[in-house]
Amino acid sequence: MVGRGIAERIFIYDDVLLMTHSFSPSQDGPLKITLNGELAHFAAGSTIADVVARMALGDKRIAVERNQEIVPKSLHAQTALAAGDVIEIVHAIGGG
Repeated sequence: MVGRGIAERIFIYDDVLLMTHSFSPSQDGPLKITLNGELAHFAAGSTIADVVARMALGDKRIAVERNQEIVPKSLHAQTALAAGDVIEIVHAIGGG
């Protein structure tokens, strides 16, 4: 368990065990996105870094996908969310 989220899916990719997390969705904010399969609301101007912070994953090894494209960690703070974005975040929890 990470923060207040629970595991939704666990899978293996290149011998690394990965897990997606659900979170406590907020009803605040006009910007609607899909985050790990769930509707989420964020304030206008929010970034990928804001999503990662809300999920309490900032210090974890994660991969972020926005609309089926990987967003490098170096771009999280400058990648703004747009209405309708589909964000998937996976957290590496082990390796082989």
